Amino acid sequence: MQSTDPRKQEWEATKIPNLIVLTGRYYGRVKVGGKSVRKSFGNKSFSVAKQRLRDWLISINAVKSLPGGTFGGMIELYRGWLEGQRITGEVGQSTIDYKLELIESIRGTWPGFDHAKLEDLAADRMRTWQVAHRTKYAATRTNGAITALREILALAVTKAVMSQDTCTRALTGLQFTKVAYDYKRMTMQLPEPDKLLVE
Repeated sequence: MQSTDPRKQEWEATKIPNLIVLTGRYYGRVKVGGKSVRKSFGNKSFSVAKQRLRDWLISINAVKSLPGGTFGGMIELYRGWLEGQRITGEVGQSTIDYKLELIESIRGTWPGFDHAKLEDLAADRMRTWQVAHRTKYAATRTNGAITALREILALAVTKAVMSQDTCTRALTGLQFTKVAYDYKRMTMQLPEPDKLLVE
């Protein structure tokens, strides 16, 4: 008779790190504080298991980072969210590195950023930061920083660290900066064949 004890059966790896299979069911497995932690996702769908893996990894980070309801308290949670996106193949490591660089540029242009309380955020404060950031950085980098902030706030709402109403009002203070493109270069065309001189 085949053993039904998970500890005595063979686990199978998947192409997604931290996602394993046992008798057709998916589990998440990760080390926390040096100890191996396993979570059953209770389904047989690979796509659903990937999503639940990401949510689970976020929740693990949330335990360590949520107290305080500040931007500083959200950073590790945001890192976990980005790592979840990497695991499921939605972003690459270079994108994560770039977004973490953007966080540092936000910190450098927003005095007291780490201690700013999310429930106290208002549109005028967001606008003040955007002007300060744009004064120091190019438009494309400011837009990237705005995207990172929007992602952090969306995550904060999901984890009930701030209300949706506060988030919505605060985000009205952010507007993506127009980027100047070289339209002459973009629309440059090669001459028609009959215009070419053949020697």
